[in-house]
Amino acid sequence: MFLYVRLFTFIQSIKVALDKEERCPIKDLPPEILILIFEEYCNAWSPTNNVLLPELRLTQICQYWRWIAIDHSKMWTRIVASPQTPPYVIPTYLERSRARPLDLDIDLRHEASDGTRVNNAFRWRRLNLHIGPQDATAVSSDLRELGTPVLEELRLSSGSHVSGINKLFEGGAPLLKSLRLVGTSLLCLSPSFAQITALHLTSNCPMHFSIFHHLLTTMINLQELALQTRVVEGWPLYPSPADIIHLPALESLKLSDRRWPLFIPLLSISAPILRTLLLYDLVAHDLPETFMESQLQQNHPALRNVILKGRNTYINEFGFIQLARIFPAIEYFSLLGVDSFFMRECSRILHRTTIWPNLRTISMIPVVAEDILCSLIFARTRPTSQTPLKTLVVHMPSNIKRIHWIAQKVHVEEYKDHSAPPVLSRESSLGAHHPCTTSSSDKF
Repeated sequence: MFLYVRLFTFIQSIKVALDKEERCPIKDLPPEILILIFEEYCNAWSPTNNVLLPELRLTQICQYWRWIAIDHSKMWTRIVASPQTPPYVIPTYLERSRARPLDLDIDLRHEASDGTRVNNAFRWRRLNLHIGPQDATAVSSDLRELGTPVLEELRLSSGSHVSGINKLFEGGAPLLKSLRLVGTSLLCLSPSFAQITALHLTSNCPMHFSIFHHLLTTMINLQELALQTRVVEGWPLYPSPADIIHLPALESLKLSDRRWPLFIPLLSISAPILRTLLLYDLVAHDLPETFMESQLQQNHPALRNVILKGRNTYINEFGFIQLARIFPAIEYFSLLGVDSFFMRECSRILHRTTIWPNLRTISMIPVVAEDILCSLIFARTRPTSQTPLKTLVVHMPSNIKRIHWIAQKVHVEEYKDHSAPPVLSRESSLGAHHPCTTSSSDKF
């Protein structure tokens, strides 16, 4: 925002200078500083009606800006293509980006024009493709035989499930690391999955567990997995050793599925270095039977971060104690968007330092009432606590009146809710500072 304000101030000063026939102060800035300002301006851009794309707008301010912007090829590598995109935009961006890898956002959900067709598949680095059910056949035809040698991130999304897409990128995608599929099946791709490190699946047409098991066992480098809605059917209630999906590199797991108790998939997934677990709308029905607890501990021995999210989240004190018993070494606990009553209940239960004695960080979005919060911090920071609470993550600024007292007890940090999806966004994408930091583009 600071750079954006600077840019706006410079534009105004140019107008004043032209009116007074004075020297333009913007020309006193070296090109490398202007380039940084341009990049921040373009990253902060969001689409609105009848507004030029930011890169094109920068070229229309003055000749000096135009020369710098056109010469900076990196600024032209992100292309947004839709039926409303003017036909000259894509050729212009392709030319000015020169040979650099491209980040594409292509919308085919409506009647497409020729301007939405972007070739140069050998330059695709990130592809965000929105489709509708009527586009399935055309998309399969266009993408089936393509090879994408530098493609790193792919997001394929549809508002409803489409079944006409299969065997995309048969030409290969050897560098593909991040894969997000919404409304489409994992079976639509033909590239090898061994190199995938991030997999997010959202579907209303689930695949059977046996197929899912076969696919995931090939993803030996998978570090992040998110399963939402009806991705898998037929999870074994009491998995045998042959049913276990071994994910040796998995560090983050997100689960959301109201048809199955959330702990059922955890019984079938073995992740020895899993650090972060996010459960959406956890309720008492989701908790496992007592005799399953030892299996869960064996499957996920390194778990340190637990995140509960969703307004329907609610477990009673007995369920909370069971959760702490299953994962006893938790250091980070986060409550995101839960019901205010459950937030108070969790805070009351966490006064007991025997529950998660290693707990060092608590995140509350929104924060609990101030009197309860101060009482919780006092209980968790007493000298008698073996590993007292160190960090509190909340929305800032806050209306907490005793924030100075709290800041003396714990380190207060601001919760970051990044709105940019990991694949192809014009908004700035900052790295997650905490395990609780999530993207609002995800439904988790």
